[in-house]
Amino acid sequence: MHLIEAKLTRQNLTEEEAAREARLPANALRGVRKGQRPSIDRADELCRALGVTMTIGIEGPVTDSKPDDATGTS
Repeated sequence: MHLIEAKLTRQNLTEEEAAREARLPANALRGVRKGQRPSIDRADELCRALGVTMTIGIEGPVTDSKPDDATGTS
């Protein structure tokens, strides 16, 4: 929500203008700003419209460590 507000402010756009430019329903951004969670597809559309990169999962290198042995036996 804060990211959307910041992007709209920087781009000097209203919610409706941003939605129209992205060919989304006029209320697409309004719902998110009111705290509604968008579907993953809608979130992707909103991110593309605002020029935001969305990362799902762990960002950065994944370590190949194994969990400790919970039984204490070798």
